[in-house]
Amino acid sequence: MDYTQKHDGAGGEDERGEAKPVNALHSLTTAQRKSRGSVLERGRFLRINDVVAITGLSRATIYRLIDRADFPRQFQLTKRAIGWWQADVEAWVESRLGNAA
Repeated sequence: MDYTQKHDGAGGEDERGEAKPVNALHSLTTAQRKSRGSVLERGRFLRINDVVAITGLSRATIYRLIDRADFPRQFQLTKRAIGWWQADVEAWVESRLGNAA
């Protein structure tokens, strides 16, 4: 018995005799999973490139705003990785849109 047959949702083999994925997310690329959003309903962590894309700000400006406490703080995810909580970044963007009116 292989990995896919041990888990709920696995359906044996496809028409080519290859194992079917455990669920739909396993058949997607990382980029496709990111574009579909979070698996968690509460949100997800964004990496710096995601934050730059959402805000339109440069990395330097983001870190300068963090130093002035004018931007959501980042979280240490691993020893070498940091991320921003998506809802915090989105709330910051919304607050800037409110100030533009």
